Amino acid sequence: NVLQVLDHVGVQLTDAIEQKEELCQNILIILLSIMWKGIEGSSKEIWKERCQVFTWIDELRESHEPIRPPEEIKRRLLEMMLHNCMMDIGSSGVQTPLALSENAIELIRLVQGFVTKPDAPPEAYSNRVSPCELLSLFQ
Repeated sequence: NVLQVLDHVGVQLTDAIEQKEELCQNILIILLSIMWKGIEGSSKEIWKERCQVFTWIDELRESHEPIRPPEEIKRRLLEMMLHNCMMDIGSSGVQTPLALSENAIELIRLVQGFVTKPDAPPEAYSNRVSPCELLSLFQ
């Protein structure tokens, strides 16, 4: 392990790494709060607003050096959004509100776009697993 070798020769990087990780986690929590709770609704226009954060992450890479790779930041943000979606659905009771169901579907589409090849035809992934079944995998 690189950190162990550096520590053995007297270089202390763990504090700096922990601080960067804490900063990254705090920024992700802020982005999640804005994207999931701060923007209400489930329409396509609302999801375009939410997706602007992912565009911003890519654009930020062009002019700044991120502390984590942009794909990792997006992956972690999507994981947090999936977790919040599942928590909201779980706490909604027996009857899930329509907006939550619509948000779950849009979120699964966003995740699908993140994990698939950009040029893959949509029918390659349709009718395989419904979005709600896919969400149940994360419980």
